[in-house]
Amino acid sequence: MRAVNINQIKFWSSENATSLALLAGKEFDVKEIIGKLCYYFEGRYLQLKANKVSGIDVDYLQRLYRLQMWHPFSSNGETFEGKIIGVSESGKLEVQLNSGIAKVFDLKEIRFI
Repeated sequence: MRAVNINQIKFWSSENATSLALLAGKEFDVKEIIGKLCYYFEGRYLQLKANKVSGIDVDYLQRLYRLQMWHPFSSNGETFEGKIIGVSESGKLEVQLNSGIAKVFDLKEIRFI
């Protein structure tokens, strides 16, 4: 199950879970956050409806964590240095390895170390 944790502070089942409250160090008004999320979702929906997909792609890549930064990764029990260079049309992560070779990874096939 996926959820957006707003004011949750304790998590029992996931070592990677977090919340807005933990990240910002303060509590949030849940109704206000939901209103803002709906506003931004609607904006993106209208972009898609108007077939302005390239703008969404550009915005996504500008915000992609560690884009174009060398970092250690792990995949299939192997550790290597690489940098995220993009995302394929099918949503897979494109990573350039030290050797210059670019590889594509599906969801959960790669992780930061």
